[in-house]
Amino acid sequence: MSTIDRILVATDLSEPADWAVARAAALAQLHGASLDLVHIVSSTFLEALRLPPAGEVVDPEAAMASLRTEVDRSAEEVARAYGVTVRPYTVPGKPSREILQLARECRTQLVVAGAHGRHPMHRVLFGSTTERLLYHADVPLLIVKGGPQAPYHRLLVAVDFSDCALQATRFAAQLLPEAALTLFHAVESPVEGLMRFAGVTDEQVARHRAGAMAQAELQMSAFLGTAGLAGAATRSLDYGYPIRSIKDGVDKAAPDVLVLGKHGRSVVEHWMVGSVTAHLARAVECDVLVVPDSGP
Repeated sequence: MSTIDRILVATDLSEPADWAVARAAALAQLHGASLDLVHIVSSTFLEALRLPPAGEVVDPEAAMASLRTEVDRSAEEVARAYGVTVRPYTVPGKPSREILQLARECRTQLVVAGAHGRHPMHRVLFGSTTERLLYHADVPLLIVKGGPQAPYHRLLVAVDFSDCALQATRFAAQLLPEAALTLFHAVESPVEGLMRFAGVTDEQVARHRAGAMAQAELQMSAFLGTAGLAGAATRSLDYGYPIRSIKDGVDKAAPDVLVLGKHGRSVVEHWMVGSVTAHLARAVECDVLVVPDSGP
């Protein structure tokens, strides 16, 4: 039986958010889960309504009531269309903070959000709320980038053989049990550049690279066995800088979803996720599932 019984989806009532809602509803239907439909009304927006000239014609309380009605209506439509229980929430506050607080209160197993918000600049900035969710979420986050035309069929899971990657792989297999899994590992040797500077021959460098690839093959086999996926997933290895290799792997495999693990929550690790996980989440065209390290 699936242990995914509660999914939260954030909406700002824009078209990209509608794509996220539809994808979240389809996943809730698949797992027999309930859906929390959340719209956070920015405190900055409400304060602006109280100032001239808006304050002369717009009542913040009336605006909240109107938005609540719209979210409730959307929840009813989703419930009818997908046959799932939908709980609507319209809450004032800072979007990312309120979404994550509600996710904790609801004990959700998955947060779903669109990659871009209403403002056109969000396509450049990746969507400020989604970016903050990516950095701070302590539950899996699915970033939806396009309209859901069909169920997810192909997943590409980037793995570094860590416990975090193992958790991400297992969650992806649990979330989408019918999808084809490909595990991708980028082999990188930090000493290869130094070897060339030291005058090592091309033949010696090639032998070193072949050895690194052979070692990665063994690690991949062991990883698949630990994940319980031996014989149930495809493996793919590439040699090169991880960000570039993973991006190239996505371009070649054309998955519906790229799955990434996210290590830790310290300040340094937040900076590191900006250089790897967040970079990839921005760069690829497909949807992205980010699974945080839940610790031992």
